[in-house]
Amino acid sequence: MATDLDLVNYALGLIGQDELVSLSDTTNSRVVRLSNRFLPRVKQYCLRARDWNCARKRQPLVTVNNPDGTDTAMVEWRFAYALPSDLFCMRRFVGWNRPRAFFLRGNNFF
Repeated sequence: MATDLDLVNYALGLIGQDELVSLSDTTNSRVVRLSNRFLPRVKQYCLRARDWNCARKRQPLVTVNNPDGTDTAMVEWRFAYALPSDLFCMRRFVGWNRPRAFFLRGNNFF
């Protein structure tokens, strides 16, 4: 699997720049600073662009309730769940052995 340094060096090679030895290298600080600034955004963009097998995660959802009746969206839906704290991008919801329609609002999934 490619490291962050491999990815940066590949991109630099595409534009004809010299490779970096380290992402903390101070001899070429502008390139290192820009690489460290944009690499996380580019990685997020690439992960969100496709449904990669290596980026998939499945886990059971925790149900939430609305005891005081203040959340009007919860009245319209039969079930509500809390979204996982490490949710990056939701592709689909599979429940009852088939895909289902869903609605996201805040940190809740209806």
